[in-house]
Amino acid sequence: MKKMIMFAVPCAAALFLSACAGAGEPKNAVANSTNTATANANAAKPAAAAPDKASVMALEKSAWEAWKTKDAKFWDGFLSDKYVGAGPNGKIGKADSIKMMGDDKTEVKSYAMSDEQMQMLGNDAVLLTYKADQDFTENGKPGPKNVWAASVFVREGDKWKNAYHYEVTAADPKAPAAKPAAKSPAKPAADAKPADPSTEALMTVEKKGWEAWKSRDQKAIEPLLSKDLSTMEPTGRYDRAGTLKLWFDTKCEIKDYTLNDPFSAAVTSDVSILFFKSVTDGTCDGQPIGTSNSTSVYVKEGDTWKLAFGMNVPA
Repeated sequence: MKKMIMFAVPCAAALFLSACAGAGEPKNAVANSTNTATANANAAKPAAAAPDKASVMALEKSAWEAWKTKDAKFWDGFLSDKYVGAGPNGKIGKADSIKMMGDDKTEVKSYAMSDEQMQMLGNDAVLLTYKADQDFTENGKPGPKNVWAASVFVREGDKWKNAYHYEVTAADPKAPAAKPAAKSPAKPAADAKPADPSTEALMTVEKKGWEAWKSRDQKAIEPLLSKDLSTMEPTGRYDRAGTLKLWFDTKCEIKDYTLNDPFSAAVTSDVSILFFKSVTDGTCDGQPIGTSNSTSVYVKEGDTWKLAFGMNVPA
C-alpha cells in the first residue's frame, strides 16, 4: 500500500478505539470549573486494553480501506501526534503525511493481507508485520503487486494509534537476481550530525552492529539484539535465528560503509525508531549491496537499547 512511503517510522489507523468524548459542561460553567471537569474526565479515561493480533489487524485494515476509498479525514485520528517518518526529501511529520495522503494520485482496485505476526515492544507499543498483495495504479502507472509491510502502534490513553509504517517490495523468487551498479560509499556532509542525544545513543549501538557485520563477528552482534528480534527484507521476514543466519551465513565481503542522515523518534518511553541511509561498498553472494533507506526499532531493556526490528529498503 502506498499509504505513506517512509524510512522507517509511522502510518496507522484507529478502529476498535472508542471516541474520546468527555461529559458535556454546562453552558454557564466558569473557566476554572470547565478546566477541572475536563481534567477529571481525562484522568478517568481507562487505558487502552492490551491488543491481540486480530484487533491490531483490524486497525491496519481500516487504514488500507481509507487508502482505497480516499478517506482523507481518517488519518488525523489514526496517526499519533508523535508520528514521524522519512521520504525522499527528509523528515515527514503527521501534518505533512496527512497532506501527502490528500494529494495521493492512486486508484486502488484490490488488496489482501496474509502471514500476519504481532509482537509487543515494551508495554505501550506493538509491532505488526505481514505480506500484502495489491492492485493499484499511481499517476496511471501500476504499483508493486506484493510488499512486505510493518506498522508500529502506540497506546495513547484509551486508544492505539499508528506511529510508523514502512514497506518493501517483495522479491520475485522466479525473477533473475537484480544486479545494481556498485556504489562507492558517500561520505556524510560536515554538518550531517545526529539531531539529538537519543539519536546519537542509538547510532552508537547501530554502528557497533554494522562493525560486527563487516568483520563477520556474530558473537559481537548478539548482545545488541533483543531476544524477539525480527527483520524484513525483500526476500521476506526473518526471526532472530533467521536474521543471524542471513547476516552471517551469506558470503559477504564488506570494504566500507557509511550511515548517513540519522534521526530518531521516541514513540514511547522505552521504544525509539531510528532512521538513516546506509551506503555499502561490498557484495553479498557476488551482488553489490549499494544504498538502502534503513529503519531500526529499538527497545530499552534496563539502561540498554537493543534492536527489536530492522528493515532495509533498497534506494
